[in-house]
Amino acid sequence: MIVLCTSLGCLNVTSVPAKAEAVVVVTKTEKEIAIKAALAYPMVRREDGHKRPAYKWRRHRVAQLVARSLRLDLVRLEEALDKAPRVNQTAIMAGLSQVGKPYVFGE
Repeated sequence: MIVLCTSLGCLNVTSVPAKAEAVVVVTKTEKEIAIKAALAYPMVRREDGHKRPAYKWRRHRVAQLVARSLRLDLVRLEEALDKAPRVNQTAIMAGLSQVGKPYVFGE
């Protein structure tokens, strides 16, 4: 039970609304981005992983999807990714692997 009091008096509230659940609609492209980034993530975590052709190919596939989805210039996006330090690329792939997943604070 919750009691709300104001200068006009107090009010007993016996029922509390149930926790609201958000419905997250995930597009096919968002799923593809998340999956491809999740596959690239362990590769870039290796010491020289960001230099390996297999990782660069996976990163290119992620960049294509992101560029198309956000209407970005693919060449400029890939140049920026190529110049980014490994730790930044790791963070980018980790973040993109979570695309479409609801954010839950503190859980």
